Amino acid sequence: MVNLHDIESAVAERLQSAGHTVTAADVEEGFDKPTFFIDVFQNSAAKENPFMELVNVGVELKYIHDNPTREVLVKAADALMVLFTQATLQVKDRFLTVHEMTFDTENEVLFAYFELEFMRETSNIIPDYEKTQNLIIKIETGVRANGTSADID
Repeated sequence: MVNLHDIESAVAERLQSAGHTVTAADVEEGFDKPTFFIDVFQNSAAKENPFMELVNVGVELKYIHDNPTREVLVKAADALMVLFTQATLQVKDRFLTVHEMTFDTENEVLFAYFELEFMRETSNIIPDYEKTQNLIIKIETGVRANGTSADID
């Protein structure tokens, strides 16, 4: 079953394989720049049937650069588009597709956002019924012409 930590790990691995640094979200000071922070959160889960649910997960990337010029941030946005929209993202045994990315800048920091949607098994417990060993069926077919019934065993 895919969980949020699995998605965060897959996103971090994709960034690191492209030569980017990823910093843990709880680090607030003293980190090397440029770096990415990853925030993964569940937007929704809709039950499709008793055994499956449709899950929507949001991923926010925060890119902090030591020289955050407009050109640097635009190039970083372009690189993220290539990294996440041109190839599926492998998360455990799943291959998830990023259909759209949105970007914003605030205080010289680039924010990139995308969503992942996938089906996941629910944790419904199926009751365990006792197995039937022998089933005896008696069928009454009707009344004979002489007034006796004809039974089949």
